[in-house]
Amino acid sequence: MRGPDHVQRPAVRGGRADARRRLGGRAPVPGGVDLPRSARRRPRPPARKGRPVSGWLLLAIPLGGVGAVVRVLATQLGETRLPGGAPAATGVVNVVGAALLGLVAALGGDPAMLVLGGGLLGGMTTFSTWMVEADEAGRTGPARTALVVVVLPLVLGALAYAAARAVA
Repeated sequence: MRGPDHVQRPAVRGGRADARRRLGGRAPVPGGVDLPRSARRRPRPPARKGRPVSGWLLLAIPLGGVGAVVRVLATQLGETRLPGGAPAATGVVNVVGAALLGLVAALGGDPAMLVLGGGLLGGMTTFSTWMVEADEAGRTGPARTALVVVVLPLVLGALAYAAARAVA
């Protein structure tokens, strides 16, 4: 590349477009050696032989979808019934999810519990929506509102997780 606009402007390229046409659409390989496209590719590594995909993992995927649907329905219900609207509803869903995850964590590392925690509860709780709502709260209102939207669910979620884990 001769300059910052070398790739974008054909006149600056110095004839590479002509060389590409002569090579049947292939770009010349640096160093002047022209190899067919298939010869330039690295060979694929051999397939790993190991354990097949666990049935638990295959179960976690649809449970994540179920958790997401539960979150959407709970958030829609909470938006109309909670005084804080959408941020409050998302916060409640995340705090409930943290408490349930505390119960799951207390019950041990059984694969069923890991699938329940990672699949269903991972799909139910949401970090991205929480942060988008905090950003919107900061843009449309005072900064302390955004701070409350971030800090309150975080503290309540940590307390709910610890309490549920201690109880179980």
